[in-house]
Amino acid sequence: MSNLGAKGPFGGYRRAVPDDWLDYNGHLNEGFYVVAFSHASDLWMDAIGLDDAGRMRWSRSMFTVEAHVRYLAEVPAAAEISVATWIIGADDKRALAFSALYAGGAAAPAATHEALYLCVNTVTRRAGVWPAPVRAALDAMIETHRATPMPEGAGAALGPHRLKPV
Repeated sequence: MSNLGAKGPFGGYRRAVPDDWLDYNGHLNEGFYVVAFSHASDLWMDAIGLDDAGRMRWSRSMFTVEAHVRYLAEVPAAAEISVATWIIGADDKRALAFSALYAGGAAAPAATHEALYLCVNTVTRRAGVWPAPVRAALDAMIETHRATPMPEGAGAALGPHRLKPV
């Protein structure tokens, strides 16, 4: 389980912006910010135990049910991007995550993404309960992430209305 013991947000997603992610203005197309956030969520999903083996073992997966994106700065062609994610809340069926996309080594995020995720039983295709090891991993991430500074806006879009941050 990747960096659950880390003293900061979950990371690991990093890549150079490919040319086919650019729009007619020569910067990252708005839809590809979301693609980057989606790929980053796949990494922390694996880290909490919902990798291929976990999804098969428990017949559980994680679906995004709501998301809010803030576009804060342009991301130019070929920029190196990275995503940091904080898990800021969870209950028996849901998880709330806040992610920040950084470009070119900048200290401030170029975009943020707050998302509400739902545990789904992949057999019935209905909401399910997190398997105990997954819930424990979420709780461990929340505890670690609570102790680290988050970018402005964390919890503002979905937290107050959808899931009380732990």
